[in-house]
Amino acid sequence: MMTRFRQALMLGLVALIVAGLVPAAGAATSSNVAYVFDFGTGANDLGGPGIGSSIFVNALTGVAPGVTYTSSGPSPVTITITNVPVSAIDLGGVAVLTPEFNTVILYQICDIGSHPATIAAINAYLTAGAGKVMIFDADRCATGTPAGPANYNAFLFPFTTKGPGPFGPKLGLPYTAVVPSTLTTGLNAGSPPPEPPGDGDAIEDSNPFVTFDGHWCGTLTARNEFLVNGVPTPGNVGFVEAYARTPAGGLVVYEGEDFWFTYGHEPHLKLVFDLMLEQQFKPDGLPQGPDCPIPASGISLAPPTQTVTVGSPATVTAKVVDISGTGRPGIAVTFKVMSGPDAPLSGPGTSPTDASGNASFTFTCSAFGTDVVQASFVDTLGNTHFSNTVTVICNAPPVALCKNVTVSTDPGTCSAVSASVNNGSFDPDGDPITLVQTPAGPYALGTTPVTLTVTDSHGASSQCRATVTVVDKEPPKITCPAAITRECTGPTGTDVSVVPSASDNCGAVTASCSPSGPFPVGSTTVTCTATDTAHNTSRCSTNVTVVDTTPPVVTCERVGKPRGKDKERDDDRERRKYREAKHEDDDDDDGAFFRVSASDVCSTPKLTIGGITLANGETIGIKQSHKPGVRLGETKHGVRQFKVGPGQAVITATDAAGNAATAVCPVPPKDRDDDKDKDRDDENGKRKGGHDD
Repeated sequence: MMTRFRQALMLGLVALIVAGLVPAAGAATSSNVAYVFDFGTGANDLGGPGIGSSIFVNALTGVAPGVTYTSSGPSPVTITITNVPVSAIDLGGVAVLTPEFNTVILYQICDIGSHPATIAAINAYLTAGAGKVMIFDADRCATGTPAGPANYNAFLFPFTTKGPGPFGPKLGLPYTAVVPSTLTTGLNAGSPPPEPPGDGDAIEDSNPFVTFDGHWCGTLTARNEFLVNGVPTPGNVGFVEAYARTPAGGLVVYEGEDFWFTYGHEPHLKLVFDLMLEQQFKPDGLPQGPDCPIPASGISLAPPTQTVTVGSPATVTAKVVDISGTGRPGIAVTFKVMSGPDAPLSGPGTSPTDASGNASFTFTCSAFGTDVVQASFVDTLGNTHFSNTVTVICNAPPVALCKNVTVSTDPGTCSAVSASVNNGSFDPDGDPITLVQTPAGPYALGTTPVTLTVTDSHGASSQCRATVTVVDKEPPKITCPAAITRECTGPTGTDVSVVPSASDNCGAVTASCSPSGPFPVGSTTVTCTATDTAHNTSRCSTNVTVVDTTPPVVTCERVGKPRGKDKERDDDRERRKYREAKHEDDDDDDGAFFRVSASDVCSTPKLTIGGITLANGETIGIKQSHKPGVRLGETKHGVRQFKVGPGQAVITATDAAGNAATAVCPVPPKDRDDDKDKDRDDENGKRKGGHDD
């Protein structure tokens, strides 16, 4: 036990040097005190030392406190005191103590072992962190006294003590060790505590720990003293003051010095009591070490939720803390998948916790679904603490399905604004999905590679690739000119340029018209076709009308009389010379001779004289007659002879369009002899019943 005491003392000193004597932030202080007793009348018992049950009268002030008491230590507090007999707790349990009281004083209850209900209530009070318990167990509770030693074996933090009772010698023994803390301010080792005249026996009659639960942390160590056959004999060395904590922040302080059979009120005992009363709790801020750690009291698990892909690892981290929220190292943690596809998987993960109080657990999501995970640990009292639950969403990534698509250009443009390659992408576990196609469009004419990214509501994604092919199926636009009318310019008609206007959504376009000319006289339907680079076509039509409004040109040229063979030519030549010598016209009885001809821009004109058709370039003979009209006579030497009544011989040329032109052949008038001859001829004809030739 000596080694254990020394370790506790050294660790306590080191901790306090590091931490100082700074009160714990947000800690509780004593205010309402339950004064528990099992003899006498309680806090105001005036029986005095060795008789009464008032610690105030026996050891602190010598007077009854009434209902309040104010301490005089470094951090004074004023408390309200309520007497609570053990019998009341035996009947009412922990409900007698909480929530009314935040501090409980157990004064010299030597028969505590015979009150299991009271011990259970005190245990529950501390376990719940309801407040602070101050135990005073000294010379009244010892072997050889009427009350006998107290039995705390059923206490939350068991311990045993051994003391001489009120029979120790008066030697003024000092503490053998003092651990600096808020419980020991002003107390020193190696010198007797200041007491009234005479050798006080606060330490000599003390009840130091002989055995104790490992949760106790010693603050004051001393050795009591026995009288053996009237001879002072060194007793036990142990903690005469110690404290223990519960995970929920409950604090118990044991004080084993002589607070009963004293020599009256003693300043030393009042200081010890006041320091205990002023000691804060929940948290307490007292030193800690391997032998007296601050117990872990809580556990949390993080992150609250996470999403991992099926087949991938998920990690959760537990943090174990004490009542002050400080991470506790060395705590064994159990992790368990409570529900979901990986339940009931469990394990310790990386526990015990590290220096920061952390331990982690990694497992692999086996199938899609939601795993609910919880962590736990068992505290120093054997109670299991459970963390919050966290969720691990085992997510199956979406499935991206693509197809190559071919779309037409949008009207009036050479591209397609949008085209989806999605071919039924889906999420296996039914999560909503979003589709993002890159590039998003518009898509130019031709083939564009695209990537489809499918993302579910948890951020998991997959991709597929395809092509968007944009084709031009929009025909070009074509507009034909209005109907065209042109004058005929030649036998084949007229060359007319029909030029349509054409455009295409993709730019390049060619246009052609058929027929292309020349166009004959009349109306011709012309069809124009526009063709784009994708071989889309459009058509329009118009009319080209060629008109002939120009009359033909006709001539009548006088020529010499045609002859027979050489003799005829010679006779004609001689006759012409004779007549020229006589200044006569070249007319003879056959009349005058003319070559008639006609020409037309668009067609071959028809030549007529008096309605009789002539050949173009034909030589005819014309002889004037007294009868009106035109008559065809005999043909001499291959020349047709015409007799024309009084007036001019008119040659008419008519083209295919009905345009007509005339020319006059100047025929010399007949002389009188000719008329007489003609009259005779007519008369003879009448007699003979014939007609004029």
